[in-house]
Amino acid sequence: MRRLALSNLIAVQVLVLMVGVGAIAARAADCPNKWNEPKPITGKGAKKADAIPDFEKKAKELSKESKCRENKCGEDKGVCRALRTATQSCSGDDKTGWTCSGDVRVGCFCLEQKEKGQIAPAPATPPTPGEAACPNKFDDPKDAIGTSDTSEAIAKTAHDAKIKEYIDSETTNCAKHKCTGEKKACRLYYTTTEPRCGGGKSGELTGWSCKSQFRAGCFCLGDEEQALARAASGVGESGAAVSLPASPVRNVESK
Repeated sequence: MRRLALSNLIAVQVLVLMVGVGAIAARAADCPNKWNEPKPITGKGAKKADAIPDFEKKAKELSKESKCRENKCGEDKGVCRALRTATQSCSGDDKTGWTCSGDVRVGCFCLEQKEKGQIAPAPATPPTPGEAACPNKFDDPKDAIGTSDTSEAIAKTAHDAKIKEYIDSETTNCAKHKCTGEKKACRLYYTTTEPRCGGGKSGELTGWSCKSQFRAGCFCLGDEEQALARAASGVGESGAAVSLPASPVRNVESK
């Protein structure tokens, strides 16, 4: 009887464990790899320096609500990270208080943790969009390499020139695609990693190189949307960007 009871107990424990593992696996959905629709956010404070962080705090909450990290990515595809874009306009004065409002868009994408994102400005002379639809996805990353026989500084300059070449080319490529919707264009959202430089003199051989990775993505975004850069101290909640827009916000001080 004891053996039978023990066997039944073990069987029940195994069944409970299997159900639990199955439930966890069921909750781990595939990373969406797309942007959600933007949501309006308003931050308030006695001073502008208070209103902007209040706006950012509420934008950060949207990233947490997206629960990107609960989704899965394929092997060697990174982790499901939350990216954000925002528009922001501040108005008010120090007597009556400040209000900063705008739209925040969150998206979940399979990216490496070391990638930092940015939205490229539109081309100075945008091409006429063709019939091909904006892809609305990231491409695979590619290497950006700069070399020099003279110094590491020159290798870094060559690397930076290669990044600019990629940005210029991909910005034009994205602009050739069409989007539907008011004030939307196919824009380049790209990511980069920190360049790794090395080299020197070894016997009769001399050479330096700097290498990083560049990833391009064409997405239908609003004309005024800016990427929110990752904080210098690292990744924020749910791997999301946590600092203010890379370009200056529009400030309107009431009279």
